[in-house]
Amino acid sequence: MEETGLFPKVSIVVITHNRWRYTKQCLDSLLNDNEYPHVEIIIVDNASSDETKQRLSEIQNSNIKVIFSPVNTGFSRGNTIGCKAATGDILILLNNDTIVTPGWISRLIRPLMENPDLGMAGPMSNYSGNDQRLDHFIGDSVRGADPDWLDDFYQFYKGRWRYTDFLVFFCVAIKREVYEKAGELDANYGTGMFEDNDYCERVKQAGYKMAIIENTFVYHHGSVSFKQLKDGEYRSLWNKNKSYFEQKWGKTWHVKTPATIFDSFQPQAIAQTVFQAADKTSILVLGEKDWPVIKQRWQYLTSTLAAQDDYLVIAHIYKFNGRLINGIRKVGPSFYITNRLDLFAQTHFDWILYCGETIVRSHLHSRSVIVDGVCYFHKNQGQLPPFKDEDVYHEEHVEQLARKLKKFQF
Repeated sequence: MEETGLFPKVSIVVITHNRWRYTKQCLDSLLNDNEYPHVEIIIVDNASSDETKQRLSEIQNSNIKVIFSPVNTGFSRGNTIGCKAATGDILILLNNDTIVTPGWISRLIRPLMENPDLGMAGPMSNYSGNDQRLDHFIGDSVRGADPDWLDDFYQFYKGRWRYTDFLVFFCVAIKREVYEKAGELDANYGTGMFEDNDYCERVKQAGYKMAIIENTFVYHHGSVSFKQLKDGEYRSLWNKNKSYFEQKWGKTWHVKTPATIFDSFQPQAIAQTVFQAADKTSILVLGEKDWPVIKQRWQYLTSTLAAQDDYLVIAHIYKFNGRLINGIRKVGPSFYITNRLDLFAQTHFDWILYCGETIVRSHLHSRSVIVDGVCYFHKNQGQLPPFKDEDVYHEEHVEQLARKLKKFQF
């Protein structure tokens, strides 16, 4: 069997219209960070007037096909042109203002291949108008995701994906059979906006489900093409397409925000949120104030607990990989970090785990206080923090943690 026979063919469709700098960045990442062996890239240029057309005509790569449209056909028609030229088993519609990451194709399409009920899948991102947008991200517009942050992201979300009823089309993978049943993107949305909402409805109508692949990340600059429109033009297009979508499907459009359980910074509301997560053991981790790139024991403790579906873990830190933290940020499926212990003054935790903190936080409430003494001895302090006599050390819980961490070597 040929090597490519082990992998379904993937066709990546990219629509361009001016802004060559972003397109080049996207193509460079596609070529440099592509570890998938059976892929073709189809670029449809929508009548660019800057250097984009010239630069695209200079590309000499057998895996890249460039199609030049004499007019700006818009997002939907442009993707239709690209999909008609595609020969892959999986179609990936990718915005030209994105930066992909190593291994992104395999991560994105694996759930599609393993689950017959899934028809479309999309990655997580720093910029997206729904719950694909991460609550915590470290990176920049030059290189995209910070490599150290990305390593942590992959660890926290390892193997994770979840069903959804809506995917934003900055990056979306569609099975060929689904595209053939659902049909082409609706060209009535013109330049763009809401055609992704529309297509999601059609995929559901065709009997398929959709998923957000949480262990896949694609950087998105966000609305680069629409930023070329004047404010009045943008708002007019938004209102027109929103109205068309709502009338077509007989439903009201609603915005989706990042999937965090903390939507308030009021201590009482936060306490209620933790209380309502009664199916999870709530744990406040008091370790070091900085989450460094080179991992320490307390970080392994925290990460391993956070990987358990039945735990809600909140770690008190000031910096994550050298970046300041502000408020409460979600960094994993059930893992949050905060620099504001005062926000949790009314919260009753199941456990408070001391694994580096040297100040006893007596104003915080918990059913059990757990101390991992090894973390303190690793700091050459030789002693535990000065707890009061009434504080309880639950060594059996420390042993439970140790068993969960048996795969790690310190």
